[in-house]
Amino acid sequence: MNRKGFIEKVESQKLIAILRGMTPAKVDFALEILKSTALQLVEITMDTPGAVDMVKEYSKDEELIMGMGTITCYEELEKALGAGAKFIVTPILSKEVLEGCNQAEVPIICGALTPSEIMTAWRGGADLVKVFPASAMGPSYIKRVLGPLSGVKLVPTGGINQENCKAYLEAGAIALGMGSSLFNRKAFDEGDKSSQREHLQSLIASIREH
Repeated sequence: MNRKGFIEKVESQKLIAILRGMTPAKVDFALEILKSTALQLVEITMDTPGAVDMVKEYSKDEELIMGMGTITCYEELEKALGAGAKFIVTPILSKEVLEGCNQAEVPIICGALTPSEIMTAWRGGADLVKVFPASAMGPSYIKRVLGPLSGVKLVPTGGINQENCKAYLEAGAIALGMGSSLFNRKAFDEGDKSSQREHLQSLIASIREH
């Protein structure tokens, strides 16, 4: 998938699933549920034990668009690309990772928080800018930033849940990054596929009503 196609996919799905700190068995379960709801964009964070091997395995799944997150330096970027990651996500504005993705023509969702960081990431070639931690600023911050920085494609991440997701989208975000709130903890821990799928479908409906 080229970079333009990736952006279009993010805009249509409106949701990037973030899997952090899960065992391989839990990742298997999470991906099964995600695929059953047609969610394709999945980020496994670099700080998850065995993350590189899991991305290497799941990047071959044509039902998924598998990326790697929490990439903070060029060395980690090389590992992610070597594993077959289809996109890269950073928690910070890392110019070396941004430049590396641009050279490799790999989509990057670059982390930033302040208006200056957001514009630096955008002008530096980020496909999308991850506003992190979004919960520290709230939906009104997204709206205010997009006043002078209209046209920048923002993906708030951190503290997004079913209660506030619509507010972020109404503020101008094109999509959301979500981790633990994707899952009903009890259903997830018990391997209850039906309840977990119902929880996720309800969340997706809330997001796509916008």
